[in-house]
Parts: sequence; structure tokens; C-alpha cells
Amino acid sequence: MKKTFWDIWAPFYDFFERRNGDSYRKMVKAVTDLTPEGARVFEAACGTAAIGIGVSKKAESVLVTDISENMLKVAAEKIRKQGIGNITVSKRSIYETGEPDGAFDTVIAAQVLHLLDDPKKAADELYRITSDRLILPLALTKTLSGKSKFLITLYKIVGFSPKLEFDHEDYKRFIRSLGFENVKYIKIKGNIAITIAVIVK
Repeated sequence: MKKTFWDIWAPFYDFFERRNGDSYRKMVKAVTDLTPEGARVFEAACGTAAIGIGVSKKAESVLVTDISENMLKVAAEKIRKQGIGNITVSKRSIYETGEPDGAFDTVIAAQVLHLLDDPKKAADELYRITSDRLILPLALTKTLSGKSKFLITLYKIVGFSPKLEFDHEDYKRFIRSLGFENVKYIKIKGNIAITIAVIVK
């Protein structure tokens, strides 16, 4: 099977995510804060499971999923080394999770909708399997400059290919275009700012 950009990038993913410094850490903390105590959590496009590991401290159970086997291998090793017992790792499509309606209290999908050919199909699937809330963090890369712009340019040189790029207002319009109206937005400042869309059922 041909390796994807994400399979190749998996060993370096955490290093480059940390280049975004405080905003990345604040995003993980914010998502953790938004997760209710004792929640059943599903994370799509988990990468190396930084968010899943964060929310596992509050959740009853966390299912982290991705289509990249190499990302999941890195995630599983991190989880094993940290001795976390309430996280399960599984290869799943964001379009077809295989889960029943309302199976999870909280569903999370960070940094992924802008990469998809059909973001509405993915968002609808994720919304279907939550009984309470869907959390969608996304880095705002449309109007970067300086080191932040260089970092994203480097990503693109090695194969990162977003279909869309946003500023804060663009992202709000995008979420509305997916059919969601009952949305709270949390802005996180940093080298690369992040907006978290929280969609409540």
C-alpha cells in the first residue's frame, strides 16, 4: 500500500506541532476543559493522539482513530509509555466510523475538515455519533507572516495540501455552510492562531 503524507510525516508530527508553542498547548487544554467528566469520547483524525491523551484524564473512555497506520503506531506507543488504560486506538474512516447514533458524549476532530474532499459528509457523520457535543479545532493559516508562514510553507513543500485555508471569520462561515447554527467559538492566540468550534446538540 502506498504511504500517504501522514504516514511519512508521523515520526515528526509532534515536533512540528510543538513549534506552534502556547497555542497548541492551550488548544489541547481547552478541548480537555470542554470535555465533561466521565464522558465517552471519540476522536477522528487523531494523529499522534495528543488531544486524546489530554482528554483521557477526564473521560471514562477515549477511542482515537485515524486512517494513517503510522500515526496510530506513534499514538499507541505514546499511550503505552504513559501507562494510559482508557484509550483505544483504531483505524477508521472519518466518513464511515462504524458507530451507532449518539454512541459518544463528545466527538472531536481537530485540524482535518480543511483537508477533506467532502467536509460536510465527515461533519455529518461525526455529529451523528455524538449525543452531546462536537468539537472542531482548526489552525488559522490564511493570513500568516514571518516564521509561522515559513512553517506552513515547509509543510506544503513536503506534501501538506489543505483544500481550504481560513481566518477566524472564514471558519465561522464555513461551519455555518455545513449546516450548524448552535455553535460556540473559542479563539486561541499564538504563532498560528486556532479557533475551536463547539457544536452542541
